[in-house]
Amino acid sequence: MLHPMGRTVTDQRADATARVANGVNDVRAGHADLTERTYRTLKELIVTREIPAGGKVTAEGLSQRFGVSRTTVKGAIDQLASEGLVEVRPQVGTFVRGLTAKDVRDAWDVRVMLEVTAVRHGVVAATNEQRHELAALVEEMAPLVQEREYVRETYERSVAVNRRFHELIVETADNTYIDGIYRQLAAHFHIANYRSRLGLRRADLGLAEHRTIAEAYERRDPDTAATTLLHHVQRSRDVVLEAVATLGDVL
Repeated sequence: MLHPMGRTVTDQRADATARVANGVNDVRAGHADLTERTYRTLKELIVTREIPAGGKVTAEGLSQRFGVSRTTVKGAIDQLASEGLVEVRPQVGTFVRGLTAKDVRDAWDVRVMLEVTAVRHGVVAATNEQRHELAALVEEMAPLVQEREYVRETYERSVAVNRRFHELIVETADNTYIDGIYRQLAAHFHIANYRSRLGLRRADLGLAEHRTIAEAYERRDPDTAATTLLHHVQRSRDVVLEAVATLGDVL
């Protein structure tokens, strides 16, 4: 999706990630819609768990941190609440919502339906540019994997490339409804992957599965793509559930 100022949604997400990495929390510059910019920055802090599960967020504290009004922050918090990323407790406060084992199972059931449906349609409907991007993403993943694990120094990049690969699969289906539902849940998938990837996930298997899916797109082979993706997503779910058990009751 192209932003009115000519920047893609991916570009905006990268900007938010860079601001977090650099410790920059002033969201005022460069965009007229402060609520949207504040929302994206706050969402990145929540997804990466810089603000941890159970952490309290306040309009007053965040307005000082970001250099915007409390009304602007309140709009961003309301949007995050609608996505299930924060929980508003009347007379108590607003808290970052953690992911329980049940949340993971429920979200991954929906993810399987969305991604497998998308890949079956997308293998046929994808543009040449999308097929080329899938292949390019696999090649970008390769040096980020060393034997069974992700390279620690480029871990952040591996998370971003993996996320883009799965978003692109959904985009290839060219179905507005699948895309909308998937994007609403995508932050939960990213939280789980971000928290569970190192030390648990077989990075070599993930890379091989991504490569098989990209090659299936080149051959326009929906059966191979769907079967591989189903196994890939189910294995991802199992790793996340192991992470919940390892790290505590919630992610």
